[in-house]
Amino acid sequence: MMARHKRLCVFFQALLIYLLPFHSYLQARTHMEMLIDQAVQKESFSSEMASILEQGKKDEKYLIQLAGDEKQSWKKRWVAAMALGHIHSHSSKASLEKLTRSPIYTLREAAYRGLMNHKNTSQSRVLCLEDPALPVRSACVDMIVEKKETQATEAMARSLFSEINFRKGNSLSIREKIIWALGELGDQEVTDDLMKVFEEKVQTPSLKNRTCESLQKIHSLKADSKTESCENFWRDWYKKQASQTLS
Repeated sequence: MMARHKRLCVFFQALLIYLLPFHSYLQARTHMEMLIDQAVQKESFSSEMASILEQGKKDEKYLIQLAGDEKQSWKKRWVAAMALGHIHSHSSKASLEKLTRSPIYTLREAAYRGLMNHKNTSQSRVLCLEDPALPVRSACVDMIVEKKETQATEAMARSLFSEINFRKGNSLSIREKIIWALGELGDQEVTDDLMKVFEEKVQTPSLKNRTCESLQKIHSLKADSKTESCENFWRDWYKKQASQTLS
């Protein structure tokens, strides 16, 4: 009888040792669920996000599962994706890359935003600029400038003339934002691309003005508005540069 009692004690002790990590996981998960529930109820949830990030490093698997769970609300998945963007691991990066293929554009935006915090994700910047949803592309431009992603300059210059940023031959508003972004990044390699804007048949004054402003920032030159238009100034300057190159 005593031997049986000892065996049972040993068994239950082993069971408790085995279940203890699982119990801790459930507690962490429950706390995480509570934090996320609180976050989705608010417009500003910086304090909740700070707690989620502190907890998320210990419970990354749950965040990955939540971000990819199509049965959950997009708001909860969005918060999880935003948190994963601050957890620099291979698994979180892979989860975000998968989320860029979501049919929900807000989740794609969160995924791209998170990927910009990871290393070696240059391809994600290209895909972000080519996203079918205008809000995602627009947010992508803002993110590139915010992060000073100069390596994305070439891809952004290409997107300036992409068909996806035109509608019935007319420019979408994002083209003006792209031109602004190119000026903020300040790479002289995009000068040829910006000059092409002056050659477009369908133009708006705001697009030309934005192009002038970006060229001014890139080259630290400015036309004298009293003597000539900004467009003519840059056309003349561009011709002089071309002739000097040929000579």
